[in-house]
Formats: sequence, structure tokens, C-alpha cells
Amino acid sequence: MAYKKRSLKIPESPPLFADYLYAFKSVKPFFRWDPQQDLSVCFTERLHHYQFRKEISDILFAQNQPLNPSPNVLHCIEKLRDPKTIAVVTGQQVGLLSGPLYTIYKILTTLKLAEEFSRRYPSWHFVPLFWMEVGDSDYGEINHIHLIDQKNELQRLSLPDSADDHRSIYRREIPQAITDFFQQIPHLFPPNEFRNPILKKAADCYSPGKRFHTAFAEWIIHLLGANGIPLVNPADRALAKLAKPLFQASVQNCRSIQQIFSSANKKLLAKNYHTQIIMDENQTLLFYEADDGSRSRIDVSENHFVIQSPGKKLKISSNELFTLISEQAERFTPNVALRPLLQDWLLPTGVYVAGPAEISYAAQLTPLYENFQIVPPVFYPRVRLSLIESKIGKVVEKFHIDFSKLFQQRDQWLKQKMQQQTDQQFSHLFQESSDVIQNEMLKLQNNLLELDKTLEATVNKTTAHMLELLAKLRQKADEAYQRKMATDVNQLNKVLINLFPNGNYQERVLNVLQYLIKYGPAFITELSDSIDINDWNHQLIFL
Repeated sequence: MAYKKRSLKIPESPPLFADYLYAFKSVKPFFRWDPQQDLSVCFTERLHHYQFRKEISDILFAQNQPLNPSPNVLHCIEKLRDPKTIAVVTGQQVGLLSGPLYTIYKILTTLKLAEEFSRRYPSWHFVPLFWMEVGDSDYGEINHIHLIDQKNELQRLSLPDSADDHRSIYRREIPQAITDFFQQIPHLFPPNEFRNPILKKAADCYSPGKRFHTAFAEWIIHLLGANGIPLVNPADRALAKLAKPLFQASVQNCRSIQQIFSSANKKLLAKNYHTQIIMDENQTLLFYEADDGSRSRIDVSENHFVIQSPGKKLKISSNELFTLISEQAERFTPNVALRPLLQDWLLPTGVYVAGPAEISYAAQLTPLYENFQIVPPVFYPRVRLSLIESKIGKVVEKFHIDFSKLFQQRDQWLKQKMQQQTDQQFSHLFQESSDVIQNEMLKLQNNLLELDKTLEATVNKTTAHMLELLAKLRQKADEAYQRKMATDVNQLNKVLINLFPNGNYQERVLNVLQYLIKYGPAFITELSDSIDINDWNHQLIFL
């Protein structure tokens, strides 16, 4: 059963992303393909240049088969052998319990796109793929979740971190502290038929000692059930072997790459678009796993390279670096600019399902794709949505809330809403009083000036003081009204914390776990049935 849906056009950010959605001609110079017009042309180009059919199918089967995936997942992997198969790809960091909601929305968009393209373009085959971003070392971005408890308070649950640990995520294991983590969650939600089974399955996936990316993969496979999506672990030694030419080219041409990247950024800035990816002047596109496991940036100097290990710098010649890549490619990971190129070098990507930030930095990468002679995919915006629970819907109905105004003015919305409520009762009274004061003081001034013109300044000062006292009285009246309307304020705050937790969009903060606990395992399927991947506006889904 699908949920009710409403389309809502709201101001999008970054500005480049907004133009990508609604004014593509403005950003066309920064992209190879128009996402609405160039799909079939892109597919043809991508298939013509792709070279790793058998290798990728074998590698993904080896990665996914131990995870006990659905037959559909293995069938998708097998279809990659067919020269007419195109991948619809998305990816994200392997956040704890899948991280923010938008990870789920990315996957659902990808699955539905693959289905739709299979119907729309019957001469090709389409399979969904999910690229697990595990090369990053920013553990603080993935070691926590946010949930709204039964008191409508935002809770942040996290695993311990160490500032001295610079290992890539694929080296990280689930700590023993995950046990305490799961023990906190039952206290946040009232018991129902779903809570304990959902939490048990989550704890099974995220058991102590298991690698983060493995736990993430098991959780995603569980959530998607029979549909499923093949998962790609780019830290695989076999994939690294295929990536060698790309890694070597990235260091061999590092100086020209810097110039290309700098030129692309200047063109964006000239059009008043910001640059999503910032790189230092001597930074290459690669990181290296040092002997202590830390992920270390590789910079270029005058006649050598420098591995920026924590606490020390290691100089290395070009020949030594090339040898390392040739013999130990698995120790190298791409930075944020090279990662999409690596993905599209390894996979037959026809479409990449991207969020606002990803589409913005994709504009910086078109010249890099050309430099590496890689045909870029079409970048397709993921669905962006907010879940409206019935408890929120009732408050919306009670206060006649306009969603458009709410989303556009969310920072000042509560203040304005309460001001409107107060104005209905007091505005005309205070305005009348202000008018009376000014009119009466003007009469007094006219009479006094006939007596003594030097009294004008005193009259003006007295008038201003009286109006100032009236304004203070108005403020106190507003405060008294807000105290009287405390229940209403709490209800309006409930709307804000559910739709804009931490002042951000719901999809960028909250975790799917709270909705699974409330609505059960069918939530994902019903949500998938409700979203419209061809609606590029923000979508409201009423649960």
C-alpha cells in the first residue's frame, strides 16, 4: 500500500544544483550530458568504452555471495557479463545502520530507475549497484545516528572514536561498545510488535568484531529483502588491480590535473557557483595506507612525492611511487575528486544517482573525465523527501500550516507563526494606542510651539519615550501570550524537530531505524511504492 504523496517546490541548494534541476541550460557548459535529453546517447558511449565485464562480475559475485543475498542480486551480477548491460549506480559512506535517511532514498531511486529504464529502453539491460565508500578515514561521520524519541526529543547515539586513529573505514571493526549502543534504543520508543525484532536484527548485523562495511552490507540486504542491490566494496584487492592504470595516470599527470581542476573551478566561480571540492596546490588525487594503517595524503613536490603520514612526512621518488602502485595497489585509495572516475572506470555506469552536493562537485569533474579519457555517466538527482507522520499531520491541520512557507522560512517560522497568533488578538490594539499617542502629542506640540519653540525637542523626546514604553509593553504581551499558548508552542516545535532536526532537512539527519520500529519491515516497500523518481521537486510522504 502506497503512502499519500505531495510535490513541493522549495528553494534548493547549492545554487548549481537548483539550476541543474530547473534551469539546466545555465549549467550545461559544466556537464557532458543533459539528464533529460541525453540518456540513450550516454548509454551508447559508455558501453562502447567499457572493458571489465567478466572481471567485475566475478569480483562482485565473490563479494556478495557470502552475504546471503537474494537471488535477484546474484542475477543482476550475472547480467553484468552481457555487453548490453548498463549499471545504474549510487553510493555513500557506510554509515552506522545506513546513516541518514537519504542513503535509503538513494538506493530506492536507483532500484526504481533501473526498473523504469528496463521498460523504456528494451534493447539494453539495466542493473542497480551500490558503491560502498569505505576508503575515507573520517570515522566521526559514520559512527552515530540521530533518532527522535517518544518525548519528541532528538537523541544522538554514537560509538567511541579516537582522534589518533586515521585508518580507512574498511579497516574498522564494530567495537564492543555497540552492545551499550543497542541497549539505549528500547528506552526511546514504546514497545510494539516491531521494536524488539527490528533491534535484534540490527544487532545481529552490527555485532562486535565485524567489519563496518560488512555490517552495512548485511543491513542493506536485510532492509531491501527480495529486491536487493549488489554492493561494491572498492577496497577489494582484485578491484585495486584493475585500478592500477588510473592510479598511475593520476600521479604521472598530477601537475596538469591540478591546472585542469583549477581552471574548472575558476569557470564555476565566474558564474557565481561555489566549488564543492577544495584541493591544496600540491595535492594529488591519491591517498596511501601507511605501515601503521593510517590513510595518508600524497602530495607532489619539485622532483619527488611526499606521503603525509600522521606525525611525519615520507619523501618518495616517482619511480618508487609507480612501483608501489604496481605491486601494492590495494594500499591506495582515491580522494573525493578521483573516486567517481574510479567508479566509472571499473563499472559500466550509465547513470549515477546523486545528491545535491554530489551533482555540484560533478560540475568540477567533467574536465578530469576528459583528461582520463573516461566517458562520464548521466548524473540523476535522487528523490528528496520528508516523511510526515500522522501526529505531525494533525498539528499541520490544526494550525493551517502552509508547507511552502514552512520550508522556505524554517529558521524564523515558529517566531513568525506565534507573532501571527499574537497579532490577531493584540496588533490592532497596540496600533491604535500608538496612533493615539502620536496624534495627541502632535496636537500638544502644535500648541506648545506657539508658547515656546524650544520645547519641540522635549516633545519629540517624550513621544519617542512613550512609544518605546509601548513597544516594551507589546513585547511583554507577546511573552505572556506565548506562555499562555505553551501547548501550541510545543506542538509547533514538534513539527520543527521532526521535519528539521538540528535545523537541517529530516533526510540529512534522522536514521531509518525509528520508522522501522514504528511502521514495521514493510515500511521500505511502502515507501518505495510511494516515491516518484521523475518528480524532481521535494516530496512530502504522509505516513
